[in-house]
Amino acid sequence: MVNWSGYGKAAAWYTCNSNHRYGNEYCTAHTIREPQLDDIIHTELAMLRHEILDSSQKYDEIVKDWNKKKPKYDKMIKDYSQKIEDCGSSTNSARSAATN
Repeated sequence: MVNWSGYGKAAAWYTCNSNHRYGNEYCTAHTIREPQLDDIIHTELAMLRHEILDSSQKYDEIVKDWNKKKPKYDKMIKDYSQKIEDCGSSTNSARSAATN
């Protein structure tokens, strides 16, 4: 809920509605002025921005590391694929020889 006080200029303050909805057992009646709320929101957004930038730098490092290793992994995959093919073809040759 927003309330306005008229001490020379308009200043908004917000009242928590949980006390009205759920009673004193759930939440006390309290308010916060708009400038305080703005400061809290700006601080939280700045912290969130900082965390996002930190995370993106970490992911950039992971991607750079992966890109360095990718040619090695591609070669390993190719080598193992060839070994599997060779193993399969030798098994098929052995089966053919055994049945003849």
